[in-house]
Amino acid sequence: MPVSHQSEKQPTNAEQLADIVIQTQKIFPLTPLQQAVVGRSLVEPAGGHYIQQLVCEWSEALSMSAWQQAWESVAARHDVLRASFNWQSTGELAQQFAATVAVALEVKTAEVAQTERAQLISDFLRTDRTKGFDLASAPLWRLTVFPWNDHEVTTVWTFHHGLLDGRSHALVWQEVAAVYRQLLAGTVPEPLPAASSFGEFPAWLNAAPTEAA
Repeated sequence: MPVSHQSEKQPTNAEQLADIVIQTQKIFPLTPLQQAVVGRSLVEPAGGHYIQQLVCEWSEALSMSAWQQAWESVAARHDVLRASFNWQSTGELAQQFAATVAVALEVKTAEVAQTERAQLISDFLRTDRTKGFDLASAPLWRLTVFPWNDHEVTTVWTFHHGLLDGRSHALVWQEVAAVYRQLLAGTVPEPLPAASSFGEFPAWLNAAPTEAA
């Protein structure tokens, strides 16, 4: 009886396509601010540095499917929400943007008294900060939902400061909220205007002439 030798596992079509997408992704430089915050996080990944957390209290039930779909829609529009950071062979940091990302959403159920919620959230935020992110893998943001009952929910949006600053994260939040409300109403979300690529901004910034003080 002939003996068959099992060859090395061949990649599936989906895996081959994923490899092609990764190989053809463009590499972009970082802004000076990104270099500072990302570099610090790489040096001390568990330090909780530059981990931003937006906590929102809801006095209504949260539709998980609509919430996730809203984030998927906005992430598809803004490439910075699909960014990851890697060291290049030149020794410099660079960023690249995935074609798509899976929304990282976790639901945490906890039967606690209302008076104990604040402490539970505080403990979670501390642990969540030190958890940090694998900066080489997008998305560098995640969502956590605490459904206390059928009309009270707390959500936490955690993201790395290398992606967004104070003004830009507020704009992202507004877009997500708008799409979410449209989905709840049962209407097709209005198409958002195309956003310019963040990847082109660092090159423009680095090439822009600086004015003498």
